Amino acid sequence: MASEPIFSITIPGKLQFYLAAGIPIMAMMNGEGAEVVENSCSGLTCAASDHAGLAATVLKLSEMTNE
Repeated sequence: MASEPIFSITIPGKLQFYLAAGIPIMAMMNGEGAEVVENSCSGLTCAASDHAGLAATVLKLSEMTNE
């Protein structure tokens, strides 16, 4: 369901709160929401419904420093 076209052109409202909190974001989404996370350098993303990609993203985040 999350990979349907409508979800690619919308930005979840909760994403704004995550950005305002200033904490790293792990997003499993496509389209505009993923672009916001990537372009703002606020976290890591993987494609919607990509479970292997999510696991890789978790590992990548765990290896990062606080900087």
